[in-house]
Amino acid sequence: MPMFPLAFTTIAILLPTLLHRWEHVGVSPHLPPQQWARGLWSVVLALILSYVAALFALSVARGHVMHVIPLAAVLVLLFPWPITRFVLIPLGRWRMAWNFAQLSGWVWRGDVPGGQLVAGAWAVLRQRTPSAKAIAWLSARRDELEPLEAPGVVGSALLADALGDRSAARRMLRLVADFEDHNRPPLTRYLANEWLTADAADRGAWADVELRGRSPHRRSRTTRLLGEIAARLIGYPPVPSNATLVVVWLLSGARLRTLPLLRRAMRVPRVDVVPEVRRPAVSAVEPVLDGSALLVAHSEAIAKGKIPMERLLGLGRAWDRLLGDPQLRDQTARRALALRAGDPDQVIARLGRQVEADLTALALAGRIPLVALEGDCASLRRVARELRHLLLDDLAVVCEGLDARVRARKPLAPLDELREFMAVREQYEQVCEIGGPELVRVAFSQIHDPLCNLAVWLWDERGEAGISNAMFHWLGHEAVMAGDEEAAELQRRNVACGR
Repeated sequence: MPMFPLAFTTIAILLPTLLHRWEHVGVSPHLPPQQWARGLWSVVLALILSYVAALFALSVARGHVMHVIPLAAVLVLLFPWPITRFVLIPLGRWRMAWNFAQLSGWVWRGDVPGGQLVAGAWAVLRQRTPSAKAIAWLSARRDELEPLEAPGVVGSALLADALGDRSAARRMLRLVADFEDHNRPPLTRYLANEWLTADAADRGAWADVELRGRSPHRRSRTTRLLGEIAARLIGYPPVPSNATLVVVWLLSGARLRTLPLLRRAMRVPRVDVVPEVRRPAVSAVEPVLDGSALLVAHSEAIAKGKIPMERLLGLGRAWDRLLGDPQLRDQTARRALALRAGDPDQVIARLGRQVEADLTALALAGRIPLVALEGDCASLRRVARELRHLLLDDLAVVCEGLDARVRARKPLAPLDELREFMAVREQYEQVCEIGGPELVRVAFSQIHDPLCNLAVWLWDERGEAGISNAMFHWLGHEAVMAGDEEAAELQRRNVACGR
């Protein structure tokens, strides 16, 4: 009897190892290896180890006490991810988490190196002070990931969070939803949604929390609680009652940490928020800015760098009235004559250009829609025209640099290629947010060819099917939004080829 478990232990080691090696043999740079068999080795390992564990348990029950040690070892090998998730990661043991994640092939659907990065980075985040040595070691392992798939992106985002760069982590985790299912294990989408929900709650972006916390895809009980709390805070129907909030809170896994949020939500009356289009218009009395008061308000706005839209519109109207005032021209003419300063009209024109440059910077920082500026005074219409050119020129510069690099075939690391894609995407989304429907099609025509060429290069020559398919997905969605049916059809074909 003692030899029987040892024989099966040998099989449990050799057979899954051979399957694991076979799984990672590439047959083409275009296709991920053996899609139907991803993680199959871990399934076979689990079946064999279950049988071996039963044999060891039976042996222990018959009095072979020494078999408790191999039984414990087999149980560890049988449940590597639960041990990693609930023991090693909370303790911050990043290196042990890295090693144990290597046995969790089924969880990561074959992308074991990416899963190891996620486990290690997650454990580093749970440390009281993230270890610089651990971050450096994990970053070096991250740079070796080829091809880069969703687990690698999630692990890179967690490392960015450990370094304090939450904006970069947010951008990378938003991209996880664009990956194909065969490049995105279910756990990666779950983790991305958890992090983004918690980050939105920390920033006070309750509309985003409600959207993610109530979404139908996989979520935790704590995420559902945050979604219900957000719905109560912003009045998004169906608004939960106090009883519902208490029940969801009791079922959540972070009751002590979410108790202050629960109390805050229960203090908010349970009413649906009336949409803006149904609210009665309230005519606010605009303060009159003139002379020194206008200069003070303008200086304060520049010092702050970002002001509300109503205040910016008020400044634009006030400057438009002042610069068109005949009394100002008379005062400027007398001053110019006394100081021999030249033509007063040129002095006022230079002042107007400086004011419009300041208002353009404020409008860009505050992401003021062009439609709000174009429907106002002459000065703000000139600001809108300048802002439109500035947005499209900046987007064109980014796209031209990317296109030139792709045509010259100058490769970057997969993660750096992804960062360049996200930089263009962020610039494009800024143009669409500020410019509105008028600029969407123009901006999309600028980004489509450079990004499509980048994605095709990554897929066709470099075997990066995961990130290239994510790019194709996003381009297809934006093509539909821009009304470019030809580009949408092209991206549908690209996505189909990448499957």
